Amino acid sequence: EQSQTKVEGHNFDIRKHLVDYDDVMNTHRDVIYQERNKALSDADLKTNFLDMVREEITDLVEMHAPDRYPDEWDMETLAADLAAILKLPPDINTKTLGEMSHDEILERLLAYIEDTYEAREAEIGEEEMRTLERILLLRTIDGLWVEHLTAMDEMRQGIGLRAYGQSDPLVAYKREAHDMWGQLLANIRRQIAHSIYHVELTQKDRRPAAKPTASEGRGKVPVGAGVGASTAEATAGGGSRAAAPGKARKIGRNEKCPCGSGKKYKKCHGMAA
Repeated sequence: EQSQTKVEGHNFDIRKHLVDYDDVMNTHRDVIYQERNKALSDADLKTNFLDMVREEITDLVEMHAPDRYPDEWDMETLAADLAAILKLPPDINTKTLGEMSHDEILERLLAYIEDTYEAREAEIGEEEMRTLERILLLRTIDGLWVEHLTAMDEMRQGIGLRAYGQSDPLVAYKREAHDMWGQLLANIRRQIAHSIYHVELTQKDRRPAAKPTASEGRGKVPVGAGVGASTAEATAGGGSRAAAPGKARKIGRNEKCPCGSGKKYKKCHGMAA
């Protein structure tokens, strides 16, 4: 009885740990699907997109032009990274950026990205801009989310080995999962910021796929196959069009005749063959 109790307790601990691991992924999944639902429910994503671009620009300025260390400023790299997000005007270059203070650089860039966003929306139209935002958000999230799931699964497969190093595998899993989650959000923000000023909608994205008509694809029956005549297709409208030339399939003598009479081929059109 004591052995059974120990085994049941061990199995309970295993199930409990599995639930704990799943809870981490469920938290990630809830947040991701909330963001996807925003796009699917036609929510206004403009504010979200501008916030992501602002955060990306702010991070670049803090990285290449830190307020406390003006001697370490790298204006060439900053200008190159900014140009990868959107086209810079002539008055924003390495020389003019170097003449500004940290706060002036940030203020000038944040105003410019917002003005450029508004200008692009005015150029392509508000409705098309909203469609562009939805499609870009969905494609970005879906692609990076799959990569995140794969990385999390691979990490989980080997996390048990941490026990040999006197570390709690679950604690290590949660810590690394938190870091990977932060990286996922940063990648989503970065990819959107680097795409929104450049991507264009294709004709397929602009218009929904045409639905087939009620008569499309119905009533097409091969006529005269295997009788030496060319193959044709009788359409629902009563017309016919010649099929591409090719070798007709040989019909067995005991098969039903393709003319639709219900008789065997050997007792119908096959009699003349």
